[in-house]
Amino acid sequence: FFSDMDVVELPVVWRAAVAARNFEVGEEILREPPLLLLPKIRQDTPLFDSLDAIANKHHVAEKVLYPCIYYCRASEEIKSKVKEFYVPRLDEDGLQYKRYHGAVTEVAELPELKASGVPWEELLDFILILRCNVHMIGDGTKTSALFYLGSKVTHSCDPNCMALAIGIQLVYRAIRPIVKGEPITFSYISGFDLWKSTPARRELLLDQRFFTCCCLRCTREDRCRYRICPECGDQNLCRYESGQLSYMGQDPTPPTDTPWFCQNAECGKKFKDEDMDLEVEKALQYNVLENFFSTKQITSVHPELPQTMLKVCEEKLGRNHWLTLLMIYSHMAMHHTALNSGQKPLSTGKDCLVWADRLCKWMEVAMPNTMQQAVIAKFAGQTAEVYGVPELASLWFTRAIPVLRVHHGNHGKDIREMLAYIEEHGSPEQIVVASKPCRVIDMGKNVPVVSVKNSPTTNGKPSNDEGKITEAPEAGPVDPAVTKKQAKREKIKEQRKLRKGGRA
Repeated sequence: FFSDMDVVELPVVWRAAVAARNFEVGEEILREPPLLLLPKIRQDTPLFDSLDAIANKHHVAEKVLYPCIYYCRASEEIKSKVKEFYVPRLDEDGLQYKRYHGAVTEVAELPELKASGVPWEELLDFILILRCNVHMIGDGTKTSALFYLGSKVTHSCDPNCMALAIGIQLVYRAIRPIVKGEPITFSYISGFDLWKSTPARRELLLDQRFFTCCCLRCTREDRCRYRICPECGDQNLCRYESGQLSYMGQDPTPPTDTPWFCQNAECGKKFKDEDMDLEVEKALQYNVLENFFSTKQITSVHPELPQTMLKVCEEKLGRNHWLTLLMIYSHMAMHHTALNSGQKPLSTGKDCLVWADRLCKWMEVAMPNTMQQAVIAKFAGQTAEVYGVPELASLWFTRAIPVLRVHHGNHGKDIREMLAYIEEHGSPEQIVVASKPCRVIDMGKNVPVVSVKNSPTTNGKPSNDEGKITEAPEAGPVDPAVTKKQAKREKIKEQRKLRKGGRA
């Protein structure tokens, strides 16, 4: 166990962890065993039968009540530490509160738990504490845990750390430089949920974690939601979230009925929400997420529909809206899934390279210096490698490696493969950047590591002069670039072995 952070009181979020010193990328900030382990595995006992019956009666998830057992059996010292955590407050007239209240009052009266002397009010606070502060360990489904310090790390949609579960220990590593006194943050949501607009992310966090996010990203212009200006047609119409105090102490944006602002200096017009066809945006969000992004739908849509939906998103929302970019990613995923399953390709290699470039440029503006940007840079590099454009593959791999080292370690398999490719195809400058190790502590091969959860721009805005995607010609049944993929990779592996003096 070690910790290089302090716990202080911050606006809005109450007690939160801040850096006790400066940190470089890859440095560990905290390594901590759990304060309270909360297995989710159901046991075949009368107590679990009673909890399931209460959960079904009050329409709450069965596993939500299981932690009450372990809390009631915990020592008084552990209970006193649990009470230090932030407790989200629900509307007592709301359905969610009534369900939890009804369930917990019955749980507290169960003979097996009543003897502990824990009142229902304390159990209700404990259940709400878990919604904001619990971490998943193991495979993320069988065990959760509270950590005395680690669970005080604040959520941010633009985090400066990543969290790893190493065994049952929680580890935080810096993914960007952190200065002393800065709040330590990681994201309670992950992956593509961070692509979403501020309202969509806040809705998700309110539903899952019972709080409205007040990180810096959620209290400034929404760089994932650029729209088309109704006046001048510029692609960088931005919406500002008003009236929300940041936990960094940043003054809230003054309330306004015209939150949309055109960033084109020659226009500068402001617009109301009702001017922006928000119902169309909402309908497209549902369509893209349910019918295209979902992996279950990848091979079940008509071949022409992804291209059509992408055009609709570009025309209705703009080239720099998160749904447009998510549709690009989904189209690429469907295309490669079709190829790998022997079906007719949905596009061409040329289109995929154009889209990969757009994704990287968008990430540079929407989520710079983040794990999401690094993951997309790696994805783009793999796309360029498959379609035989080594200069682009080397460029994108070079951008991906520094942050991915924090997760995979300096000598992880993915890092070694990308570095070997850059050494073969990249420029001297790229080799220097990619070869620089970060200060991550590489773990042994037998230690289970389970995750807990860049291009030119114009004044911090996406460029409007990118080449437009043209309709792809009808793809043939076999894509030559992909049919050679496996043989090419095997040849590269053999060449690497020969250069290292190994056997071919």
